[in-house]
Amino acid sequence: MELRVALISLALLTFVGQAIGRHGLQLLVEPQDVVVEQGAEARLDCVPNQSLGTPTIQWRTDDGQPISFIGDSYRSQLENGSLYISSVYAGNPELTGGYQCLASIDEVGAIVSRIATIRLASLPGFEREPQDTMVYPGQVAYLSCVLPLSASPLKIQWLKDEHPFSLDESRMTILPSGALEIDHAQPQDVGSYRCNASGIGQHRLSNKAQLNLLTSDIDQGLTAPVFVAKPSEHVAIEGTTITLECAANGNPKPTILWLKDGIAVDLAPLDSRYRKVAASSLMITDIKEIDHGSYQCRAENVVDALDAVADVTVQVPPRFIKKPEDRIANEDQDLELECEIYGKPEPKVTWLKNGEKITPSAYWQLVNGYNLRINGLLQLDAGIFQCIGVNPAGSVQASARLFINQPRKVEKRKPSNPKHPPKKNLHRQLYNNTWQHPDTLLGETLSAYTPNSEISISPSDDPADILGIISNPKFPLIPEPNFIDETDTLDLIEGSAPSAPRDLNAVLISTRFVTLRWREPENINGDIQTYHVYYKQEGSPRERVVNTSQNRLEGVIQGLQPSTKYQFRVVARNERGVGASSAILHVTTQSEADVPGPPLNLLGQAISSNSIDLTWEEPYVTNGRVIKYLITYIEGESEGKTNETVETRYRLLNLTPFTEYNFWVQAVNENGPGASTNEITVRTLSAPPTQSPYNVTLEAANSTSIIIRWEPPLEGKNGVITGYQIRYRQKGRKHWTPTTTQGNQKMYQLNGLEKHVIYQLKICALNVNGTGPWSDVMDIEPYERDLDESKVPNSPTNLKTKPMSDSIFVSWSPPKDQNIKVRGYTLGWGKGFPDNYTKKLDSKQRYFTIESLEPLAEYVIALRATNAVGEGTPSYANVQTTARSVTESVAPLIPPVGLKAVVLSASTMMVYWTDSTLSKSQYVTDKRYYVVRYTSHHHSSNPRYKYYNSTDLNCMIVDLKPNTQYEFTVKLVKGKRESPWSMVELNTTQEAAPSSPPRDLTVQSVEDHATAVMLHWLPPKQPNAPITGYIISYTTDNTKWDRDWRVEAIIGDQSEIMIKTLQPSTTYYFKIKARNARGYGPFSSSVAFKTPESTPTDGRLSSLMICIIVGLSVVVITGVAVIVVVMCCRRRPESPDHKKGYTKDSNQKTNIKPPDLWIHHDQMELKAPEKSSINGEACSSGVGSNTLPRSGNNDEKCSTLTRQHNRGSHKPKLITLPVDTLSPHQPIATATPIVNSSISQPAIHNSCADVPSVRPNYPRTAAQYSLSRAHVTLEPTPESSPDSCSMPSTYEPLQTQIPYPPGNQHYGANSQYTSGVYGSSSQPNSTVGVIENVNAKRLQGHPLKSFSVPAPPPQSAPSTPAQQKHGVSQVTVRPTISGSPYKKPPITTTQITKNRLATVVNPTHTAEEVERLKPSYSTEELNQEMANLEGLMKDLNAITASEFEC
Repeated sequence: MELRVALISLALLTFVGQAIGRHGLQLLVEPQDVVVEQGAEARLDCVPNQSLGTPTIQWRTDDGQPISFIGDSYRSQLENGSLYISSVYAGNPELTGGYQCLASIDEVGAIVSRIATIRLASLPGFEREPQDTMVYPGQVAYLSCVLPLSASPLKIQWLKDEHPFSLDESRMTILPSGALEIDHAQPQDVGSYRCNASGIGQHRLSNKAQLNLLTSDIDQGLTAPVFVAKPSEHVAIEGTTITLECAANGNPKPTILWLKDGIAVDLAPLDSRYRKVAASSLMITDIKEIDHGSYQCRAENVVDALDAVADVTVQVPPRFIKKPEDRIANEDQDLELECEIYGKPEPKVTWLKNGEKITPSAYWQLVNGYNLRINGLLQLDAGIFQCIGVNPAGSVQASARLFINQPRKVEKRKPSNPKHPPKKNLHRQLYNNTWQHPDTLLGETLSAYTPNSEISISPSDDPADILGIISNPKFPLIPEPNFIDETDTLDLIEGSAPSAPRDLNAVLISTRFVTLRWREPENINGDIQTYHVYYKQEGSPRERVVNTSQNRLEGVIQGLQPSTKYQFRVVARNERGVGASSAILHVTTQSEADVPGPPLNLLGQAISSNSIDLTWEEPYVTNGRVIKYLITYIEGESEGKTNETVETRYRLLNLTPFTEYNFWVQAVNENGPGASTNEITVRTLSAPPTQSPYNVTLEAANSTSIIIRWEPPLEGKNGVITGYQIRYRQKGRKHWTPTTTQGNQKMYQLNGLEKHVIYQLKICALNVNGTGPWSDVMDIEPYERDLDESKVPNSPTNLKTKPMSDSIFVSWSPPKDQNIKVRGYTLGWGKGFPDNYTKKLDSKQRYFTIESLEPLAEYVIALRATNAVGEGTPSYANVQTTARSVTESVAPLIPPVGLKAVVLSASTMMVYWTDSTLSKSQYVTDKRYYVVRYTSHHHSSNPRYKYYNSTDLNCMIVDLKPNTQYEFTVKLVKGKRESPWSMVELNTTQEAAPSSPPRDLTVQSVEDHATAVMLHWLPPKQPNAPITGYIISYTTDNTKWDRDWRVEAIIGDQSEIMIKTLQPSTTYYFKIKARNARGYGPFSSSVAFKTPESTPTDGRLSSLMICIIVGLSVVVITGVAVIVVVMCCRRRPESPDHKKGYTKDSNQKTNIKPPDLWIHHDQMELKAPEKSSINGEACSSGVGSNTLPRSGNNDEKCSTLTRQHNRGSHKPKLITLPVDTLSPHQPIATATPIVNSSISQPAIHNSCADVPSVRPNYPRTAAQYSLSRAHVTLEPTPESSPDSCSMPSTYEPLQTQIPYPPGNQHYGANSQYTSGVYGSSSQPNSTVGVIENVNAKRLQGHPLKSFSVPAPPPQSAPSTPAQQKHGVSQVTVRPTISGSPYKKPPITTTQITKNRLATVVNPTHTAEEVERLKPSYSTEELNQEMANLEGLMKDLNAITASEFEC
C-alpha cells in the first residue's frame, strides 16, 4: 500500500512539473512593427496558447491605456483576438504608434506582448546629393546619393543626361548607400548625373551633378593622396551587413589598406566576412560584436600616406542568459526570480505581474539590475511574472508563474485494514516547510489569479485517475504542501517538533541592521537543523524570514530602514519540521542624520579630448533644501578632485585626452553631504599623439637595406596608435620618402637602397586624429658589400644597464665593425661571476631584462656577439640591484575607523565599523566593498590570516575557537584602489565546554596491590577554558550504558589518580572526560586493563583481620556493658522529681519485665548493598516519626556523630524488637535509638541545628511486612543526612553504583568533589510509606558492630522468645515511654498505611510537653536498663557462637 502511494505521488509530481514547464501561459505569435501606406489597412496578431484554458485578449497602447472599441470606426478586434485598423492616415495620429496585447486566464494570470509600432510610409529627403566632380583620366569618380535609414526598402536608380544610366559592371558600382563609383574614368563617362529614389508609391530626384575629365595638357606631377570618399560612422545591429566606403586619388595612384584599431584587416581567406567592393570600399557581412571598433582607410603613395577613420558600433539585441522559471514558495519567505539578459547597449529590464508594471519598493526590489526579489511573500503575490528587456536593437520577454503554498489538510480515508487500531482523538498539529501565518490557517485570501482548488489522494486511488483529473485544463496545477500529521507520534517526545526558542534579545541595534541572540528551545526533540528568523515592519502584512547557518543561536538581520519599528521572532526546525514561535521582540532601529539621498540618473558624455559634460537629477529624498552638489572625479590612481555647483549639470575642462575618469555626485543640505551616486566612468575623446616613439635604432642589414626598430610612446599617445610613418632620404637632399606601418609593428626594413650612400631617417606615431611629433633625424650608411663571416665579431658597444630591486634592464648596440656578420648575442650574468646564467638572443635584438634577481646584490654581466665562427670578445658591466620598495597607490583611500568586535558566543563575533568616506548616513550606494582580516592573536612573524568580504559596514565572523583572543582589521576596496588596513581590534570569544577528550589515557598496576590501579593522562587538546576537574568512568562490561559505569571525580587539573577496591584478575574498561566551568567534554576512547591475580597470602590475611575485628568487637562491647552496669548500680535517686518523665496510670503494671532483645543474626550477612531502583537512592527499611528527642543535648550528639564519621565508615545495623501486645496486623510499638559511641546513625542528624529537631522519615521496605514476627527496625538512609552536618553516606560500594542521569550531576551535598563519592545533592529528606519489592535486600552491617539500645516497651507488651514465632509482620516503630500521657490508642493497619503514605509534618510541642519529656533517672528506669543489658548480653553470647558469612 505504501508503495502504491509513493508511485502515485511520484507520478503526480512528475506530471505537474512537466505540465508547468510545457503549458504555461505563453504567446505563440506576437504583434510586429508595421509600415503602411496612406489610407491602407493594418493588422496586429496576438496568439496565446490554450493549454490552461481559453485566454481573454485585450489591446492597449504603449503607455498601458486599454483600447475601447466602442464607437471607434477605424479600430476593431477580430474574433481570433487580432487588432484590425481599416484605414491609417496622417490626419488621425491616434491610429499610429505603439500597441501591445494582454492575454489573461482567470485563476492563472496574465501576460503582455512586445510593443509593436504602426507607422505611415514616407519618402525622406536626401542626406547627401551628387556634386560636380573633375578627375584625371584613369582616376576614380565618386557621386554620392544617400538617404536616411528607413524601415521601408527604397530603390536607387541613376540617370545620365536625364536618361536611365546603363552600368559598366567592370568599372561602375552602385554602393549600398546609393552612391555611384566609377573606376578608371574615361571620356565617355563625362556627363550630367542625378539619382532617383523610389518606393512605397513615391519617388524623389536629386539635384544634377556634372562629371568632367582634366585634360592631359595640364601637368599632373606628383601629388599626395586625396580622399574623394571617406567612410562614415555606422551603428549596425548584430547580423546585418554594412559597407565602409573609401576612395582616393593621387599621383602616383595610391594604394588602399584597411586597418581595424591599427591592425591590417585580412581580406585573403575565402570564408572571411570582410571583402573589398567597388574600387576600395570594405563590406562586412553578418556583422558580430567583435567587429566593433575603429576602422582606418589608409591611402598611400610615394608622396604621403593618409588615413580616413570611421567608428563602427555594433548593437546586440537583448537575449536571455537565464530565463525566469516557475517557482513554488511559501508565505513569509523571501523569493528571488532570476532573469539575466545580455545586450549591447545594456538592456533596461522591467518586471510585470499579471501585465502590470512593478514599482520597486522595500518589498519589491531589483537585484543586480535584472533579478526581482520579493521580500515576505503573501498569497496575493501568486500569478504570472514577466521579465522584459529592451534596448535600441530590440526587445525580449519571458514569463514565469509563481505558486504560493496554502496550508491545506489532505483528506484522509479510513484504513481498509481492520487490524489497525483506531487513532486517538488528540490535538493534531500540522507542520510545513516554513511557519504559516495564522490567517492562512483560517482561510484563503482569494484574488482574480489565486487558485483555490485542492486534490485528495488516498492509497486506494488509481494513478491513471489522478493523472486524468490534473490533465483537465480547469484544474490549477498547484502542488500540495507536504503536511505531516502528528497524531500517531504525540506519545513520543522525540518525534515532535521543537518548542519555542527562549530569551530572544537584540545584542546590537544599528541604523540598518540588528544582531539577535536567543537560547535553544527547552524541548529540542531531536537535532536542531536551523533557525528561522521572521521579521517585519510593524503594521506591514509582509513578514520576511532569514535562515541561520546550521543551528547557530545568533543572527544578523540587514537591509533595515533607519528609525523604523520591527517585530522579530525565531522558530526552530528539526527533522520533523518547524516548531513553536518565540515571543515577539519589538525593536526600533537607530536614526541616522537627515542628509539627502543620492542624486538620480547621473550621466556623462565626452565633448572633446579635454572636456566632459555631467548631468543628474535631484535626489528623491532631500530632507530639506539642497544647498549645492559636490562632483568628485579621479583620473586613474591619482588623488580625487572635487568641484561644486548649484545646478544639476556641470562641464569639466582641462582634462587629459583619451583618459578614463570616474565620477560621483553628492547632494548637500544644511546637515551635510548625503549619499553619493554610483560611480560612472567616462573617457575623453582622442587627440593626435604628443610624443614620438622612443628607443629608435638603425641597423644596416646588408649593402642595400636598413632595419629600423622602435618602441611606442610611453605617454602622450592620446588614443589608439594606428600606425607609424617612417620618412627617409639620402643625406643632402630635400625630398623625404614616406612609408607607413601598422600600429602593432615595432620594426621595419627598408629595401632597395643604394650602396655607399648615407641615409637619414625619422619616425612618428599615428592615430585616428593625425600624426604626432617626429623623432630626431638619424644617419646610417648601408654596407659597402655584403658582410664577412670568416672571423668572429667584435664586442658589442654601448652596453648599458638599469637596475631594479629584482631585475636589470640591459641594452646595447652592434659591434663597431659592421662588416663582420653577426648572427646573435650571448648574454651571461651571475653574482661575482658573469656566466652563472646565460641567454641566447637574436642578432636583431638590442635589449633584454634579466629577472628574478636578489635585492642589493652585486651582479656581473657579460655580452658577446656570435656568428658561425664563434663568440667574439665580451663586453662587461658591474651593477648592483636596488632595495625592495613597497609600491603604493598614489592616492590611497582612507581606511575605515571605529572598528568594533562584539562577542556573541563561543564561536561567533559581530564586527562593524565606520567608513569616513561615506556620508553621515553611512549608506553604501556604490560598488565598494570591505575586506575583513582576522586571526588568533599571537606574536608569530608569519600569522595565518583569514579574510571575509562584505558589501555592508558589518559582518558576522563564525567558526571561531572558544576562549581565544582574535585580532580584526578591515580595509576599503573601491575599484582598483584600496585603503590601508585599519587599526586592530582585539576581543576574546566566550568559554565553552571542552571539545576534545583528555589524551593518552594509560592504566598501570600498583605494586603489591592487586585491587588498585594508577591512571595517567594528558589534558585535552582543546580545553576551551581552564580545566576544573575530570570524571573517570570504569566498568567490567563495556556494553553497559554510560550511566551504569562506576564514577570517580577529581578536583582540579590533575593528571593521575589511583583507583582502589577493584577485583583481582578482572578486566576493567576505563575512560575519562574533562570538565570546566562551561560543562563536560566528550569521553576518551575506553582503555582495557586486567588487574593482576591476588596471592594466597592476601586471603589468609583477610580472614585473620576479620577474626581480629570480631574478637575486639566482642571485648569492647562486653567492657562497655560492664562499665554501664557498674555506674548504674552506684547511682542513687536524688529526689522524686526524676520520676516525672514516667507518669504512672491505673493500668500500668509495677513489675516491668526486661525485653528479650533478639537480633536476627541469620539475616545479617556481610554482603555489598545494592543500589535502589528509586531515583538512584538507597532505600531504608524504617519509617521515621516526628517526635522530640529523648535527650536535649543536641551538640553532643552531633559532635559524636561527626567524630564517628571521621574515624571511618561504619554500616549501621538493623535492629528489630519483637512486639506482641497488639494483633499481628496492628503493630504500634515504637522505639527510639539511643546514641552510642560505636554506631553511626544518620537518623538523628537533624538534631544538630538550632531549630526544633525533626527526625527524618524513612521509607518502609516490603521485607518488613513479609516476616513472621513484628520487629523494631533501625536503619539509616542516605537521604537522612542533614545539610547542617554535611555528613555523606558511608556506603562506598553503593555510592559507586548509583546511576546518574545526564545533565543533572553535582558533587556532594555542597557541589564539591569528594573522592570516591559522586551523587546528587538534591535528595528528598522526607519519604513515607515507600514500599519496595519483597525480595529487596536491606543494607547489611557487620554482625559485631555496636548498636544503640532501645527504650523498654510498656509492660502491656511483654516480649518473649515464644511470642516471636507468631506470624506478626515486621514493622518499623519507635518506642513509647511507659505511662506517657501522649501515648496514642491502638490503631488499625489500614490507618497506619494511610499515615505512612501521607506527608509527615513536624509536630509542635509546648513548653509543658517538652518539660514532661525530659529524661528521667528513677529506680524504675534503672531496672529497665538493667533488664535490657541482661537480654543484650544473652544475645551477644548467641551471636558469638554462631557462624558468620563474610
